[in-house]
Amino acid sequence: MAEISGTMYIIIGFFVAVASLIVNMNDKQSNFTLFAIVGGLFLIWGLIKVLRNRKKSDEAHDNHLRGIHQKKKVTSPHQKTVQGIHNPHTKTQKNHPYVAPRYCPKCGNQMNHYDNFCSNCGFRVR
Repeated sequence: MAEISGTMYIIIGFFVAVASLIVNMNDKQSNFTLFAIVGGLFLIWGLIKVLRNRKKSDEAHDNHLRGIHQKKKVTSPHQKTVQGIHNPHTKTQKNHPYVAPRYCPKCGNQMNHYDNFCSNCGFRVR
């Protein structure tokens, strides 16, 4: 079962509290004070959840960055990190295997390894 976010608690609490206060103002005999209190409690609980989640995400981000910067060798500002340590601030390069260039048997044009036809003469290679 999915957890209800703090924002949803805030929205629901706001509408329950406001609706019950409006009903109380319009009809003096109805007693919707309990609903206003419940709406206020929803608002407070939602704020607590939002603030707690924000604090957790900030701490996790700080710990992540702290771990990256502690594992670096610091000799120059442009030096790469130690091999094998992931740094999310740099782009990773994939090691692609070397593929020898192909040539068209009809005209001798250099082709990519995935081409089915020569781009120069249109000869079907595969």
